[in-house]
This record gives sequence, C-alpha cells and structure tokens, in this order.
Amino acid sequence: SGLEKTRILLTRRNVPAGQVELTVGDVRAFDYPPNTYDLALAANVFQFLPPGEAPAHIARLQGATKSGGLCAVGVFNAAMAGWGAQIGGFFALTADELLAYFPPSGGWLTLDLTEYRHYSRRDDAVASWVFIVARKETTL
Repeated sequence: SGLEKTRILLTRRNVPAGQVELTVGDVRAFDYPPNTYDLALAANVFQFLPPGEAPAHIARLQGATKSGGLCAVGVFNAAMAGWGAQIGGFFALTADELLAYFPPSGGWLTLDLTEYRHYSRRDDAVASWVFIVARKETTL
C-alpha cells in the first residue's frame, strides 16, 4: 500500500512518470548503481540491518548519489537505550555518529541533521531517530 500511496502523491504533485523509481525488495540485495540518483534516501531502513552490515549500505547509498545530488539517511537514535528502549541488535547512532559518515573531507555538505522524538501515551514510551540530508559536492 505504501507504493500505491506514493504513486498517488506523485501524481497529485505532477511528478512525471519515470522520474521516481519505486520498488519493494530486500535492501541487502539492492544494486546501488554508482552515481545514478539525484536523491538517494534510506529513511528508517538501515537500522533493521545487522549493525555490522549497515555502514557498508550507507557507503553504497552515498556511492549511488550523483555529484550535486542529495543523500539522506535516517536511523534509530542511540539515545533511546538510555530511556529504556530495547534497541540491542539494531543499528542506532547518535547525531554526531551519523554526521561522521558524511565528512566534508569526503565531499559532503550537510544540509540538515535532525533528531526526532515521538512520545506514545499508549505505550508510555519515547522513540527517537536521527536523520541527515547531505549534498554530494564531488564524485569520489
């Protein structure tokens, strides 16, 4: 249903067919074609990979971003562990740790780095994510 909702929103906003690639699959099997995308986005995806695999996928997503394009990554905030959330086994980072994946010396310009928090009254729990949007200034 997520793909269909996205298609509807793209149509409403007059985004031409073929300008956005939508797919469902296992991110571990994704090809990540080099220097292909104007916007490469992984929001709430990589935290579900084994922590040892997630950094390589961030690098692959960055490599798939065109020079001048945007790369955006959002993952669980490591701060949740301090609030009692059970995030062991998930890939979770602080904002500074996520920022370190996008160094200026690597050709990245950070446009936004945000920590989001959500409180659920029903569960009496706080969830949090860190999200970065960076522009690839150079093709490395």
